[in-house]
Amino acid sequence: MNQVSAALLLLLPILADAYGKLKPRIILPSLGGRKQHFDFCTVENHTVFYHEQGMDILLVGATEKLYFFNFTASVSEMVEFKAEDYGNCQGQANCKNFLMVLDKFDGKLLVCGTNAYKPRCWHLMERILDSTSEKEKSLCRTQSRVNKIKTQYGSGFSPFVPETNFLILFSGEEVFSTVNKFQNNGKILRFRRIYGKDTHLYTNDHLMQNPQFVKVTIIEQEESYKDKIYYFFREDNQQKGVDHDFTISRVAQLCKGDGGGEGSVVATMWTTFLKARLVCAYESQKRLFNMLHDVFIVKSENWTESRVYGIFSNPWGFTAVCVYSIGDIDRIFRTSNLKGNSKPLPSPRPGECLTGGQSTPTDTFNMVDNYPEVEDEVKPIGNEPLFQSHFHYTKIVVDQLIISEQEKYNVLLLATDKGMIHKVVEQDRGALNILEIPPFKNQAPIQSMTLDSKMKRLYVGSTAEVVQVPLDMCDVYKDSCKDCILDPYCGWDKRNCSSILLKRRLQNIRNDSRKGICETTKGQVEQSKSVEPFSRYFIPCHITSHHANYSWLHNGEKKLDCLHNQPTCYYHINNMTDNHYGTYTCISDEDTVRQTVAQYTLVKARGSMVASHLFPVVLHFAFFYMLCK
Repeated sequence: MNQVSAALLLLLPILADAYGKLKPRIILPSLGGRKQHFDFCTVENHTVFYHEQGMDILLVGATEKLYFFNFTASVSEMVEFKAEDYGNCQGQANCKNFLMVLDKFDGKLLVCGTNAYKPRCWHLMERILDSTSEKEKSLCRTQSRVNKIKTQYGSGFSPFVPETNFLILFSGEEVFSTVNKFQNNGKILRFRRIYGKDTHLYTNDHLMQNPQFVKVTIIEQEESYKDKIYYFFREDNQQKGVDHDFTISRVAQLCKGDGGGEGSVVATMWTTFLKARLVCAYESQKRLFNMLHDVFIVKSENWTESRVYGIFSNPWGFTAVCVYSIGDIDRIFRTSNLKGNSKPLPSPRPGECLTGGQSTPTDTFNMVDNYPEVEDEVKPIGNEPLFQSHFHYTKIVVDQLIISEQEKYNVLLLATDKGMIHKVVEQDRGALNILEIPPFKNQAPIQSMTLDSKMKRLYVGSTAEVVQVPLDMCDVYKDSCKDCILDPYCGWDKRNCSSILLKRRLQNIRNDSRKGICETTKGQVEQSKSVEPFSRYFIPCHITSHHANYSWLHNGEKKLDCLHNQPTCYYHINNMTDNHYGTYTCISDEDTVRQTVAQYTLVKARGSMVASHLFPVVLHFAFFYMLCK
């Protein structure tokens, strides 16, 4: 047995325990009438979402189409966005206008597309977003009255082909992008300031090795000149060998007001670039998750308390979610030595933001250009992942629910590669996967996903449809108080599980005051069943929590342990005899809570009491008669 196999065998009990805790507690068979959805006109293999917080409108950019969906008014429109000139690319696969960017810029909605290998942007007039009349019109009929205006923007705003991995960030009058400005200027990717009042900048070619970009954000500080751009990416490891990972996950920093370097050569280069390794691992057990897939940033009024949630995977098919503090990331970039550097650091320090857009001195630029990586690694809060899972997660958004100053909850909404949504509640020690949601009519991978944290709605899209999923689906817990109180969006009012978003008077049972409240609710009603002797009979117990262990008791004695992978646990009686009558109880054990899920008392059917006692006598006389005959 080799060392890898031995290590995997040692990990199996740990992995099994982690799987048991992080599989969905309740699995919904369907959303039913809880969702609102719209179908696309055709199969859309490429989509991009735009949604403003607190609004009812979702815009979806697709292949030569812009969809407009109003979920409150149940109104939809489709606007054609054909390429302006197909030129000489006719017949090529990407000779179309794939819409790649939807965002606000210059106070208007900006729509950018590949435009048949000639990237172009248009402004969509704001009044179009209010057109909610004429509900009877067909979605798939082009709406010619839409006013779109061609802009000067294009190069650097949208890539040339839809498969391109890229980032774009709009901030006030500035635009930052990783898109190449020219189609044939090589494969080296750069992070650029492509528009704004300050100098256009780009990263030096050797700073990143074949980067795959994941997310970009701006963190504003108390003094605006210290505002930072952080972007997250993967890159090839320059250190080769069996002991080194092929890919490294990174976070990079740039000062938003970077003034470039001194002299004509470096005047247009970023001079505050630094990068650090993102670690997501159970280091004591040597369980590493090196591949970063998605990132979501939860910003805080105190910028140092802003959090970064990342999805990572490893070669063994497991994923993990790690949570980082922006304060920790900032501290590491400000205090760590540079990897490979043995000389004293110059002043100003490499990566330091300067006031007034000053140019970075040559000594500082040369130091950071030669040694762009910091020594210290960025480790997650608690020095280990929030959780790991055997599910393959692909996308993440995080909603912060603030009920009171003392009660705040972070709820993770994770997309699986199978097209499911997992609703996971962050806890002090780990996380609780409370619900699996199937968003679509027909199961399909989730192509796009965005969160409205004001309205508490999740928008998800496949190649066929877009769906609005409410986060407060409290009716799924029915009359179970204990299920209800595990969901931060729900509260128990001694009779029902209801949304705390709709009825603030409901008590949200998420603190110490919840103890004893569920015990006062109505228990399971015992059912009495009449059963004929010598018949076959079965009784059901519906499994709701996949975190609980279910078992059947007969007159207090355990008879059957139920399997976890079945929706209903049946107790079968093949031949009903006197010993089988009595009380059958299905119980669930979860953590320290035991509940009676179902209870049946089986009694003999009327008219069968005498018959069952006489049956042996009849058999005796029948046997005697046959002998005498």
